[in-house]
Amino acid sequence: MLTKLAIETEQSEIINRIGEQKAPLNNLLQLLEPYYGQGNTSLDALFEKLAVISSLFESIEQKYEYDMPEIYPEKHYIVINSKTITNLNNTDLEQISAKINDLRTWLIN
Repeated sequence: MLTKLAIETEQSEIINRIGEQKAPLNNLLQLLEPYYGQGNTSLDALFEKLAVISSLFESIEQKYEYDMPEIYPEKHYIVINSKTITNLNNTDLEQISAKINDLRTWLIN
């Protein structure tokens, strides 16, 4: 599990990758929210478990650094270059890791 690897190695690149999951997790919750409370107990439980993890991500501070974009006029596209810097302390990382582990165990069983 990536969170356990981040705890063991304390590599900033891995920790940044975990922190970058804050926005996709919120997007997933927004997609699931209309179905919450509609009688599907498994979906409700999934939503609740993800919401707990999302609440742990709320304390994470993120900054974005943007570099000059790469422009390819002949191919009609632009590559936006950016870097996410995540401020994620060990306590938050350990709590997130524990809840993700709980979620995985629940999904497997």
